[in-house]
Amino acid sequence: MTAGLLGTITLPGTECSVPVARHCVCAVLAAAGCVSVDDVLLVVTELVGNAIRHTASGNCGGTLTLHILDAGQQLIHIEVVDSGAATFPEPREPDPESHGGRGLWLVERCSAKWGVREIDGGRAVWALLPSIDGR
Repeated sequence: MTAGLLGTITLPGTECSVPVARHCVCAVLAAAGCVSVDDVLLVVTELVGNAIRHTASGNCGGTLTLHILDAGQQLIHIEVVDSGAATFPEPREPDPESHGGRGLWLVERCSAKWGVREIDGGRAVWALLPSIDGR
């Protein structure tokens, strides 16, 4: 795999975009020769879903952009750019009685590193994940 941008897709801020994002990432990573994509797809699901549920990207007419990059050293960089929100994404300890609230907790555990950066008109939530089996 060569370092750099593997793909970018802009999607509407609707729940229907989650499986589309997963499909696109799976296809891009398969074409790039990645061996293990399960954790990457889980993180994509969480980051895209959170952008839709918790940011202005989920408003009528909103969009989000997904970037897939080869970060080198057998790492994939996934980044979701959304339209921003009043709250800052932070993982929380999952409540065993709750049906939700585990998304960023899972992202934190699946990723080598993750973070959030503010950008003009929104923010980017990103994660670095292994692109081959074994950590």
